[in-house]
Amino acid sequence: MKIDEIWEKIVSFGKSRIDRLLSPKFLKDIIVILILVVIFSSPILIFLQVISIHVNAIFYSNSILDDISNSIPSNVSSDTVFNILDWQKKNFILTYAHPLNAYCKSISLYNLNTVFLTQCGSCGEYTYAFVEIAKRKNLTVRQINNIGIDHTWAEVFENGEWIPVDSTMGRDGYNDSKFYDCSYTGGLKYVFVNYSQDIDITSKYICENDLVHLQIQSTPNSLILIKTPGCNMLAPCNLFRNTDKNGFLEVNLSKGNYTISTDSFFLFTEEKNASLVNTYEQIEFSPTLNIQRCVFFSGIILFFVGLGMIIGGLFLKTKQTRKNQ
Repeated sequence: MKIDEIWEKIVSFGKSRIDRLLSPKFLKDIIVILILVVIFSSPILIFLQVISIHVNAIFYSNSILDDISNSIPSNVSSDTVFNILDWQKKNFILTYAHPLNAYCKSISLYNLNTVFLTQCGSCGEYTYAFVEIAKRKNLTVRQINNIGIDHTWAEVFENGEWIPVDSTMGRDGYNDSKFYDCSYTGGLKYVFVNYSQDIDITSKYICENDLVHLQIQSTPNSLILIKTPGCNMLAPCNLFRNTDKNGFLEVNLSKGNYTISTDSFFLFTEEKNASLVNTYEQIEFSPTLNIQRCVFFSGIILFFVGLGMIIGGLFLKTKQTRKNQ
């Protein structure tokens, strides 16, 4: 076979392959395959990325936080706060009403240190990062949570007072005027420090005309549950406190309608609907035996007693059989 014929066959074969690759049907098949690969591989890649972020957060978050802290200049207290806020505004992605919000929230749900790797989130992630960096800068700082609205912020102790800082707003969040605006704070029902609902600072944020000083009397050391109005999945809505050894609890709330219940030893309960409209209010509880819970716990006890008797009977029967053999 001549060289020209061989070359002609090669060229002909190549053209046929190219024509096939460029045919609409083949291109359509390739596009479908690529789409399927992306669809099925994306969750795996995202999962691997999330695992990598959590592993790095566990082992390297302290060193990452130290690097961040060292990169932020330290001056007098307020200037250091502004430097931290400037760094966050430059490096963090605020994900309010953003497609990334669910991604950032899901990652930081079980380990907030991941925020220093993802550098994205909303008020919870921003506040946590601000507080941790501020602590590295030797500032006296604390996180503020509330029941009523879906928001959290920080406070910095300066010149003998706690200054509110909304780090999602950059420098504008330092001592933001909204914290002194009754139209904004009216949405707050109860305000507390960090994650301890026992540290009540509600009276600082809720305007005096909207504030209720509530005294609750029940049995000593009983659990008090206060369900706030307008409860939803985004904003925390339930307040859990305990009465003291004398059976008293004093708490500050915003005026409004509440459902308040007491729970003593899981078996003695009482629930009341309360409309709190006066500056000073008092509620007394006389919890009674909860029949439903008694039946429930009795059923559980009987179940395990019966299960124990069955297991014991089988054990004795097996032992007797082996003895007869």
